[in-house]
This record gives sequence, C-alpha cells and structure tokens, in this order.
Amino acid sequence: MLKMLFLPVFCSAGLLVSGQQADQDRRPLTVKCAALSLLNVSQTSFDMRADIPIARRWAVEPGAGFIFESAPFAQYLGESYKGFKIRPAIKFYFKKKEAHKDIYLSLAFKYHRIWHNEYVFAFRHGEQYTQWMMNKRNLSAWGGTLNIGGQVYKGKKKRLLIESYVGFGWRRVFVSKGNLPPDAEETEPGFGFGPENFSSIYWQNNPPGYEYRPDVQIGFCIGWARTKAARKIELGD
Repeated sequence: MLKMLFLPVFCSAGLLVSGQQADQDRRPLTVKCAALSLLNVSQTSFDMRADIPIARRWAVEPGAGFIFESAPFAQYLGESYKGFKIRPAIKFYFKKKEAHKDIYLSLAFKYHRIWHNEYVFAFRHGEQYTQWMMNKRNLSAWGGTLNIGGQVYKGKKKRLLIESYVGFGWRRVFVSKGNLPPDAEETEPGFGFGPENFSSIYWQNNPPGYEYRPDVQIGFCIGWARTKAARKIELGD
C-alpha cells in the first residue's frame, strides 16, 4: 500500500528533474500550504503540497505533513501526539482554456502514522482500585477520497494561489493495543460522553484493532506559482 502512495511522488520528482514544459500550454507549477491543517485542534499539522502539471488539463499533487500536536488528546505534561502524513493526488481540470481560475476533480490517497502517549485511568487487579497510567499506542490510517474544488490565482502577476475543496471517501484505521499491564483495564476512554463519545469521530481512542469508516475532507490552501498563470492556455494546432 505504501508503494502505491509514494508512486505519484516519485513520478512528480521525475517530472521536476526532466524540466517543465512551456507555461503557455498548461497550468503553472505551484507550491502551497494546507492552511486548515494548522487550525485543526484534534490533529494539528503542517502540510505542504505542490501542483505539478503533466498535461494541459492534468496535474499530480504530491503532499506530506508533520503532525505535532493535539489539544484534546495530549493535554497533560508528559503526553504527546506526533506523526506524519502522506497525501499524493491526481487532478483533472474542467476548464480547457483558462489557467488562472478553474474547477477541478481530484482523487487523493492518504496515509497517517501517529505515536500517541496519553495518561488514562485504569482499573487494577480486578477493579480493586484505579491508577493514573501512561498508555502508549500507535495509530495509523490509510484510504482515499474523491474531491471537488476550485482555485484562483490572484495578484498583479497571477502567482498567488487560493484554493478550497471538499471530498468524500473511505479509510481503514488501526489502533494498537497499548502498553498497559495485563491486569490493567482502561476505565472510560475519550471524554466520557458515553459509547458515542466525541473522540470516536477522530479514532484516537477507538478499541484496539482495525476499523473501516467514512472520511470527509474540507481543505483550504494558499500557495505561490513558479510562473505567471496565463489567462488563456494556448491550445496549439
């Protein structure tokens, strides 16, 4: 699965090495930041992506990010929530002749890997007493989404990218067992809102094992193009 996720990234690197085609027959090479990832309190991350044109109406979008914080799932001293994410995608633009503004359809794949150290209350020795203990778990998720979005290049030279999108898909989630002793049992994972607690939406405190669930993506990116985005794409003969 990881080989499939990295394939668009390798293809993109090859395109960069071989050089860019003429800017007038396709959209510009653009580097961008996924701004909403910095505002996601449940999984705060810094994500960078690039739009690399491969044809007049096609582009690949390699992306990667560093997960460095989670306000609800790493609240106390000694807790941590860190990891990385990979998100390659391929994009198809609807407009044939315009590069500075467009609507697109994209297919994105993603892989998240997280190391989560969290204090929990656990029953000990047949629920004789409870103890505040550190539980260390590994979390991972992979899946794909189909996205629709819009982008526009602003500024005098049409190099400032503003982009937004929404996507729907599916993901497979894995949560490791953790490192609690055999006689310890976590009392009530998550925020304690009952079986359908808030944390289950973000799968951090799911029971150990695999689970499939729907995935919804909402994104907003700001970027900078290497060259000016042409108002009209030259179609040639």
